[in-house]
Amino acid sequence: MEIKIVNLKRNADTGCVRFVDWIGTKEVNGKVAMHKESLVVKPKDPSDPTFVAFEDLTEEQVKTWITNATSEFYMSQVEAELDAKISQQATQNVSGKPW
Repeated sequence: MEIKIVNLKRNADTGCVRFVDWIGTKEVNGKVAMHKESLVVKPKDPSDPTFVAFEDLTEEQVKTWITNATSEFYMSQVEAELDAKISQQATQNVSGKPW
């Protein structure tokens, strides 16, 4: 599964990110499935030495927040959901005429 960060919502005064909107995407044989979610981020004090200013954040850092905040079990459930969506796409009926 590929994780893509869609949006970050932050406190305007402190710059502290509060919400991460993300999408998990999986592609198999040209069929694509997506899972959308928001992660609530525990607020951090800007004076904390581990605080990273909004303008200095990287996508990889934010992806790490997601993987650290979610259990391996939950991520495996998301993967299973994506697999089921892809499988369903493969077995759906299609309409049309041969002429």
